[in-house]
Amino acid sequence: MALYQYLTRGFKSSSAVDGPSATCVMLSCTRDWGSLFPLTHPSIIYYNISIYEYYNRGIEAMIDESQVRLFKLQAEICKTMADVKRLMIIHELREGEMSVRQLVASLDLPQANVSQHLAILRERGIVTTRREGTSIYYSLANPKIAQACDLVREVLADQLAENQALADSLSRPGEESQAQS
Repeated sequence: MALYQYLTRGFKSSSAVDGPSATCVMLSCTRDWGSLFPLTHPSIIYYNISIYEYYNRGIEAMIDESQVRLFKLQAEICKTMADVKRLMIIHELREGEMSVRQLVASLDLPQANVSQHLAILRERGIVTTRREGTSIYYSLANPKIAQACDLVREVLADQLAENQALADSLSRPGEESQAQS
């Protein structure tokens, strides 16, 4: 409301109604009040401020909508990586590209299972492929994927250390009295 009060002070601000909403305001005034008020009438300015605020909320909603889309994409990546076997594959691929046969041997998992997980990782853009003869070699699409896994492991290590410190600080009822003796 402060903007409205500022613009209506002295009824001299015609710039408040410039733009696409000015025609709507003029028609509204003609129909509602039977005569055309000057474009600086307080109700017209307030109407235009309302339209301006409505359009700004629309822009903010688009920004929020793009943020939501980004969060959805991020959630998809997290879902993709929320499987133990896929994390094992990613861990193996951090050293460089490997064929399905090499991954099967190093992970001791069935070939069909490894292939299924690689297909999901490829579909989601986590790994890329290169064909050489009859073999397909897989590698991480971006080294930051390995870094993200490292960050999660560091957070996990921190949490485990905090839990261990808490467990160490809790003494069993009989231990404290024996230590003092």
